[in-house]
Amino acid sequence: KYLQGVGMISSGQCILCMAGKYQTGLGMVDEGNCSLCEEGTYQTAFGMADSSSCMLCGPGKYQSGFGMAEETNCTHCWPGKYQTGYGQIGDNSCHLCGPGKYLSG
Repeated sequence: KYLQGVGMISSGQCILCMAGKYQTGLGMVDEGNCSLCEEGTYQTAFGMADSSSCMLCGPGKYQSGFGMAEETNCTHCWPGKYQTGYGQIGDNSCHLCGPGKYLSG
């Protein structure tokens, strides 16, 4: 949370960091104090207090941006490719199916 302005009287006036962001400190004054979730992750809730709230994209998916707010921001590997890890960054994390095998979309 952060608070803009002076003379506020309630913690309810503190503004939640947006989805895709978190903030660990006390007494923050603007949204710029909210940190972006890392590549390979997303985070759907508002007002999160640490990076553990950022969820890893699942197997078969990757994500190359910071501050993503939806699981749909995780991109599926292309047909003919697979990927078994969590929190992967970039389509180079997807592997080609081997000889004699295929994987359709």
